[in-house]
Amino acid sequence: MRAGDLRHPVVVGLNGAEPNTALTYATREAARHGCGLRLVHAYPDSVPLVSMPPLLPDEALRYGADRVVSQAIHQLDRLRDGDLPIDLVVRDGSAVQVLLEAAEEAHAIVLDRHESYWPDGLTAAGRCLPVAAHARCPVISVPADWDPDAVHGRVVVGVDGSRASREALGGAFHAASVRRAGLVVIHAWQPPEICFGDPRELDDTSKAWEMSAQTHVAEALAGWRKLFPEVSVEVRLTPGHPARVLAEATESADLLVVGRHGGALGHDFPIGSVARALVTGGRCPVEVTPPRAVDSAEDFGAARNGQAAPVH
Repeated sequence: MRAGDLRHPVVVGLNGAEPNTALTYATREAARHGCGLRLVHAYPDSVPLVSMPPLLPDEALRYGADRVVSQAIHQLDRLRDGDLPIDLVVRDGSAVQVLLEAAEEAHAIVLDRHESYWPDGLTAAGRCLPVAAHARCPVISVPADWDPDAVHGRVVVGVDGSRASREALGGAFHAASVRRAGLVVIHAWQPPEICFGDPRELDDTSKAWEMSAQTHVAEALAGWRKLFPEVSVEVRLTPGHPARVLAEATESADLLVVGRHGGALGHDFPIGSVARALVTGGRCPVEVTPPRAVDSAEDFGAARNGQAAPVH
């Protein structure tokens, strides 16, 4: 393991799962973007064996942490190709807080979704949401059964006209370009289950929705195709609940990108219901992009030309 200049590393959370799908994804992500890799593991100050003391001694907690790190290093030795700069952060404390502090200047945070319980009672899947809600960089949730050898050549992004989806578009186009993959842009809408009156009115309403969807997508894509001419784009306008439509699309995608935004409940709930459903249930890696100043093709192009620092 070699310590390098990891100013913008890919940060990966370790939790003792074997194999750690997040570590596999993070290693490839670091290689794709030419940055280093930071392994992060947090262990609690104490863990009760039952609802009351006795508690596990500090030595046992540290031994458990050392085993988690050793497993990860063993897996990493099989994954690494070339001289990948790596460093390691092992600390006691809240895993969410330790990860966020270790990723202050990170390119991305990668977490796996093994459904094993950690000492604080949260599942690995449950940790993805609070980290994604507060991270300054993209957070990628990797399913436990993700197959790194099943390459589909497809990145998927959902758009709905919101600022969050415009921000997600920048990350999705960039990811597709780096991977040399195609981009599938999906706009889904939920038609009413009951329509009173003439059936022709329902047909007219459906056509109006589709025209509105076309307008949304055309506005969202304005400028992006010109900025990324190498990325082939497929647009899908699909009736149905967005979470269900996008979840189905993850079956044949290498990455799904969604935006992060606050809902009616404010900053304590900065991830919308669709993004929450996909982070915890998507069949491919799901990336949550943070709010940023770069939410248009013009801004993104300026950032790429050195006028501003791109977030992704």
